[in-house]
Amino acid sequence: MKNPTLAKYVKPAIITLICLILIIAATFTGCQLSSIADGDKTPNTPETEGETDTNEDVENEKNDPVLPQPTPVVLYNVLTGLKTTSDLADLRPVAICIENTPYSMPQYGISSAEVLIEVPLADGTTRLMMLTTNYNQVTTIGAVSSTRPYLLELGTAFGAIQAFKGSDGTVSDETLALYSILDSTNKKLAGIFYTDPTRFSEMDLMTNGILLDSGIRRNELSPTLDGAISIPYQFTDEGTSVMPNDGEATNINIQYSQDLNVNYMYDSKSGTYLRSQFGTAQLDGNNGKQVSFDNLFILHTSSVTYDKEDSTSLDLIIEDGGSGYYISGGAYEAITWQQTEDGSITFFDKDGAKLEVNRGTSYIGMVAAGAMESVTIK
Repeated sequence: MKNPTLAKYVKPAIITLICLILIIAATFTGCQLSSIADGDKTPNTPETEGETDTNEDVENEKNDPVLPQPTPVVLYNVLTGLKTTSDLADLRPVAICIENTPYSMPQYGISSAEVLIEVPLADGTTRLMMLTTNYNQVTTIGAVSSTRPYLLELGTAFGAIQAFKGSDGTVSDETLALYSILDSTNKKLAGIFYTDPTRFSEMDLMTNGILLDSGIRRNELSPTLDGAISIPYQFTDEGTSVMPNDGEATNINIQYSQDLNVNYMYDSKSGTYLRSQFGTAQLDGNNGKQVSFDNLFILHTSSVTYDKEDSTSLDLIIEDGGSGYYISGGAYEAITWQQTEDGSITFFDKDGAKLEVNRGTSYIGMVAAGAMESVTIK
């Protein structure tokens, strides 16, 4: 027989136990679900992945090698070996024949010569030929005078376009056609040369850099170098210099004639040679500056004098070459020189190597071999 009192308490206890079991089971299941849900939220979210990639990129940048910077291109003037601009580095030199008599002074533009060539004439005077690549900046040039066969050869040795006032009749039209020239007698070049009524001789022809540039284009000449030109000497490495070693040279005289003595006096302060002639400093009419050069070359050359119909003419035999002197920095040394079949000219040192010279402007004085005693170096 059942006990009614026991039954009264057993049934609620069972119900309570079942509820407790269900609660525990639900809690355990909820934890598992929470863990699963949390497991889906791994650290590999897009944001976290991005941060990891960025850190790796920064680390890679730190480890990348530093690339070397390109070496700057340095351009040099073909006539002086000095640094220049890209506008001038490719320009052909222009060579202008300048009269050199007491009545032609002052000459204009002559201090702008990067190379100045001087040759004797039959009358005891000389002809100057100034070469420059920076002709566009020269405001006045003159007095422009006539050329000679050997001047054409010397100008061509520097790859120059040559400007002049005709010739002395010793150069044929066929010969002139072989050169790049601006001849004032060419009617196509009207206006490139002009007369100046303020000059001693009103017939003196003058020009300037802008007019020469116009003449080059009008005559359809190439204003730029087609390739490297071979000038007679080679320059020292930048920042270095050479010292001629045959003796001192601070006072140089070239007695071209009884009336014309050209003197170069060394100025140790500037390291240049200052030019005088006809007993006075030679000044540029453009700026009043005394003509000066870093390097001097005095070249002895064979010559021949012959009579023309109404005058006498002197011809220098460039193809024979000869001896000479290189002067720079207050000293001199003996050299030789030679023209080759292609028209180029080379200066040689005493060992037979191409002469190495200091960077800067240069004077080249040609002296007939029979007048070698007219040159004194002190």
